[in-house]
Amino acid sequence: MRDHRRFADAPWALPAERVDRIEEQLRRFQGTDTAQDLAWLFANYVELPDPGSCDAAAEQQAVAQRQEEAVRDLIADGGIAAIWELAARCEAPRLLGFKAGRVTADLDEIVIAELDSEDQGCREAAMGWSAGRFEAAGWPWAAQHLDHADTWLAPRAAAFLRSLPPTARIFDWALMRMSGHVEAAAKGTPGSVAGAALRALGEMSPEEQEQVLQFMNELQEGKGTGQQPRG
Repeated sequence: MRDHRRFADAPWALPAERVDRIEEQLRRFQGTDTAQDLAWLFANYVELPDPGSCDAAAEQQAVAQRQEEAVRDLIADGGIAAIWELAARCEAPRLLGFKAGRVTADLDEIVIAELDSEDQGCREAAMGWSAGRFEAAGWPWAAQHLDHADTWLAPRAAAFLRSLPPTARIFDWALMRMSGHVEAAAKGTPGSVAGAALRALGEMSPEEQEQVLQFMNELQEGKGTGQQPRG
């Protein structure tokens, strides 16, 4: 339907009245599953079914607006549970979380708790949320959570930091957190600081080790995940 509307002057395009009638009939078969109905809107590439113009930039702006409207309605109707349900259905849960984080400010604690979730969709959405909240509220928002991050397990702290832009400030905080593990491992134990760091990593679970090492590598290479998701 979208191509027949967009290229209405093309020889193969159906008359507008017929397109309207077909679209009306298609609506009769739409279900009531909100997550399934919205999953298409949170994919790596999205085209609106009713494009307003042929301008690509304008269309992407319209997509972004539709996405933000969708997450507002979703949270208003079903709360955070509706976001988790859609995260399990859509192609780009991190994009979903990013959009939700930009428009909602009162679910931080619930979402941050999912940064180390065993469910990949929830975990990705939570990382996107953190990136979206940072873009909307900046360092004051991040700082208030980093002040308490020493109580988090390593995977949650690493996921939170990886959600933010890879700046020197984040790298410094990561080193400060790591120094706590190093000091604890070095107390009463002979050997170098490097050795203490290795022992601290050795006492973590394999999952924690992977999170911490991946995070440090990404920061060093400038490949942090705090940028706006594509879509």
